[in-house]
Amino acid sequence: MNGRWRGLDRLAACAGMAGAIVIGVGSLVTAVAYGGADGEPYSPLNHFVSELGELAQSELAGLFNLSLIAGGVCFAVFMSGLAASRPGLLRLLAGGVGVVAGLGGSFVGVFPMDYPAQHILAASTFFNLGWIAVGLASVDFVVRPDSR
Repeated sequence: MNGRWRGLDRLAACAGMAGAIVIGVGSLVTAVAYGGADGEPYSPLNHFVSELGELAQSELAGLFNLSLIAGGVCFAVFMSGLAASRPGLLRLLAGGVGVVAGLGGSFVGVFPMDYPAQHILAASTFFNLGWIAVGLASVDFVVRPDSR
């Protein structure tokens, strides 16, 4: 593998890690500061994660939504880099689905729960296509193991 591809591999890997960290930290900080409609603390047992980005309810909704926008873009970069670094056709399907999933994740931040129709479309795109992309990439790694 030449130096250019190694650099793109590193960029994709860093984007994947950065995206996970950004969404994780954004979610955690927002959840700790969250006070629901009745002042209750955030609990994944009683709240949807999307409520952390609801402008009408969450003090740090902007932070949460920005973390989703950045994290979604990072996931799209990661999946496109993963597809570019692999042989075969399955990688193209996994990469394409992953890019659309990542953009869907970004749009969850653009359209928080305050915009229900757009939010549901974006969240459905992200969650449904996200697991499909990861599943396709996993199958690709089983079929074509990579020593890296």
